[in-house]
Amino acid sequence: MARGGPRAGRAVRRRRPLDVQGVAPTDRLRRRIPCAAVPEPGPEITPESLRARVAGSLPADLGVEPLEVTEERSTGRMIVDERHLHPGGLVHGGAWVALADSVAAWQTYRHLPPGHDFTTVEMKLNVFAAGKPGDELFATAEHLHAGRSTHVVEVRVRCGERLVANLIVTQMVLASPGRR
Repeated sequence: MARGGPRAGRAVRRRRPLDVQGVAPTDRLRRRIPCAAVPEPGPEITPESLRARVAGSLPADLGVEPLEVTEERSTGRMIVDERHLHPGGLVHGGAWVALADSVAAWQTYRHLPPGHDFTTVEMKLNVFAAGKPGDELFATAEHLHAGRSTHVVEVRVRCGERLVANLIVTQMVLASPGRR
């Protein structure tokens, strides 16, 4: 008998644990939910095409509005109201992120190869001043790096002339579904 028992040296197939619904977690990940078509990357990404694309999504529900999308930068705005506040009456961290990450996404779409998509894999947000109801926040995104597999975008958020927040986001570029 081989050292370690009768199964030593042979691969043992282990059963995957099931979640509460009786489905293996990896099986759940393989199921894809179809998403609405995204405009082709590049110059076709405009504030107008984005307004149509984001209707009914989180950015639109939070009042994030695209203002400018060029090769160099993307700009959006959000006017702070009650839906953006935490219980203390100031802008919630998630609202800052929703604004900044949305504007970073528009800039990323502008630089993707045709047929590709992306997902946010890392972000770092610094808030320098509290946002209050009535504040008009402008976010401007510019690429720090646009590679084949990752993009890094910096977003500066201003209220008037004052820098109130800064976000650095890393996006992972994904091949078209047929090549994944």
